[in-house]
Amino acid sequence: MDRSHPNNHLSMSKNYRPFYHKNRNQESVSLGDALKQMFSHFGLEDKLESVSIASIWKETMGNFIADRTKKIWIRENTLHVSVTSSTLRHEMQLNKLNIMKMINEQLGRERITELKVY
Repeated sequence: MDRSHPNNHLSMSKNYRPFYHKNRNQESVSLGDALKQMFSHFGLEDKLESVSIASIWKETMGNFIADRTKKIWIRENTLHVSVTSSTLRHEMQLNKLNIMKMINEQLGRERITELKVY
């Protein structure tokens, strides 16, 4: 077996199937669609959106709330927010539906179905 090609070890596994294999017979796939497929295949969608949600959070909620947010992340369809103030946490829990609506509008789709504030 020729080991000169860096990906030759991949062909040795009978179970190996590249994430893009499903679309091999299609004429073309946009780069954006290919990246979405790759992130989905490797389970990275939530991590990618967690990075973008930080900027969306600051833009949507304003500096006051963003400055008091310790951590924000998405897991499945739940937005998790950790804040520094119990008063702010209580206010956010009372306004969950409005917050989710504003974030979903910024995302351009109904991504967030639940909000947990810590």
